[in-house]
Amino acid sequence: MRIAIDSTPLTVPHTGIGRYTAELARHLGKARPEAEVVLLSGQKYQALDGPPNLRCALRPARMWERRWWSPWSACWGLSSR
Repeated sequence: MRIAIDSTPLTVPHTGIGRYTAELARHLGKARPEAEVVLLSGQKYQALDGPPNLRCALRPARMWERRWWSPWSACWGLSSR
């Protein structure tokens, strides 16, 4: 199973929602070691320390690119970073 989380809050350092997002991703990875937890954002951010099943994927940042993009494309390995 793949679990996708919008990691846009992680692009701004030291925010409450950013910390919540990071901890949610870490704990989901630990609680479900058989699942792949994918963090999706259109902007770069510092990689998280976490379980081996936690990874980052970059989604398109430009409006015209977002028209074709869906969360499923990143879950299936497109645009990985």
